[in-house]
Amino acid sequence: MKRRYALIGILLLSYLDIVIAQDLNYTGPISHSMAKTKTMDHTVWSTLSNASNTAYLKHITIAAAYQMPHSIKELSSRAIVAVYPSQLGSFSALINQNGYHKSQLSKYGLSYSRAFGKNYSAFFQLNYISHQIIRSNTSDAFYSSLGMLIKATNALQIGIYIQNPEQGKISYSSHSFALPSYFNAGLEWSAGSAIKILGEIEKKLDHPTNYKVAGQFAMRERLFVRFGINGKPSLFTFGAGFILQQLQFDAGFSYHQQLGMTSGIGISYAFHKKSN
Repeated sequence: MKRRYALIGILLLSYLDIVIAQDLNYTGPISHSMAKTKTMDHTVWSTLSNASNTAYLKHITIAAAYQMPHSIKELSSRAIVAVYPSQLGSFSALINQNGYHKSQLSKYGLSYSRAFGKNYSAFFQLNYISHQIIRSNTSDAFYSSLGMLIKATNALQIGIYIQNPEQGKISYSSHSFALPSYFNAGLEWSAGSAIKILGEIEKKLDHPTNYKVAGQFAMRERLFVRFGINGKPSLFTFGAGFILQQLQFDAGFSYHQQLGMTSGIGISYAFHKKSN
C-alpha cells in the first residue's frame, strides 16, 4: 500500500506543469496575474520568486495568499511570507502548502537579499520541501534558489532567477525523482510608476524554452490592473491590486483553454514606522 501511494506522489510531481497540482512554483497573486513571471515582482511576494527585489523594501511586511487551480480545492495553494529589512540587508521567510490531507506538499524557505548601491541587488535562498502522502512515509529534500536584479537605467531593469541549480532530488521508497530546475531572465520597461511592460524567458531543464509577456497599469499609485500571456502551457492571465494605507489587496486569474479558470487572492500589510 505504501508503494502505491508513493507512486501516486511521483505521478503528481511528474505532471506539475499540466495539472498545476502541488506546484513547487507558486509565486503569489501578482505573478499569477502577470503570466506567472518570476523575475520582476517588486512587492513582498517576490519572496516566492526573485527575492532580490526584497532588498529595496523599506518596511517589515507580512502577507498571505490562497489559490484554487481550476476550482479544484484538492489542488489549492496557501502561502505566508514575511520580509524584515535591516541595515545588513533584507531577511525573508516563506511557508507554502499545496494539495490536501491525502497528498500535501509543503515548502519552507529562508532567504537573504542585499542591495549593492542603487542599481544592483542579489539574493540566496535555502528551501526545504516535504511531501506527505496518506499511509506513507514523508519524503523531503533541500534545494536552493538565487538571483539578481540590475537597474540598467531609470526605465529599464533586468532580472535573473535560478531555482534548484544543484538539481536536487526527492526520494519515495526506492524511487528518486529529480526536482525541476529553472532559469528565468526578465526585462522590464517602465514609464514612471504608471506603466510597466515586461518580457521573460523561462528554461526548464530538459524542456523547451517558454516565453512570457505581461503588463501593469497603475492609477494614482493605488489601483493596479495587470495582464499577461504565458506561452507553455498557453495561459491568459489578468488581475488587479489595490492599496489602502498599509494594506494591499491583490487578485490574480488565469484561463487555460482545456482546464479552465484558476483564481487566487492575497493580502499584505506593511508596518510603517510612526513619525515623531
